[in-house]
Amino acid sequence: MDLSILSVCLIGAVAGLIGAAAMNGFMRLVSSRFSQRVDMTIAVGSLLTGRVDNARMIGTLIHAGSGVVFGAVYLLLFSLTGLVRLPEILMLGLGIGFVHGLVVSYGLMFVVSERHPVEQFRTATIEIGLIHLVGHVLFGLTVGLAGWLGAVLVN
Repeated sequence: MDLSILSVCLIGAVAGLIGAAAMNGFMRLVSSRFSQRVDMTIAVGSLLTGRVDNARMIGTLIHAGSGVVFGAVYLLLFSLTGLVRLPEILMLGLGIGFVHGLVVSYGLMFVVSERHPVEQFRTATIEIGLIHLVGHVLFGLTVGLAGWLGAVLVN
């Protein structure tokens, strides 16, 4: 990726927004099929508001903003490693997403759930942690693919 840092960050921000949308879609699909307790956007939104009302909208905005930031960070890491071609960028995205997912899942299961203001989100099981891990791996893969495509289009 022979791009300026600004270009890498902008492409990463867009790739992160796409990755957040993919992860959000996956998490909503899982929550609609199995349990509302894994609805990440409601959990994040209600973490701040203390209520489930309007939590999805707030959670979606927070997750989209986080996706923009993490997408830029991921693409900077891709650029720094020089692993920017297919399939390397996908494998790196998968790996970074896996580590990111482990950190988030661990924090969710052992820190956030205990302190969540809404009772339905106070219990985080290993299954919920694994679903979040898979969601972050999907985020990493999507950011890798979208970042690669963005760099190809810009060059």
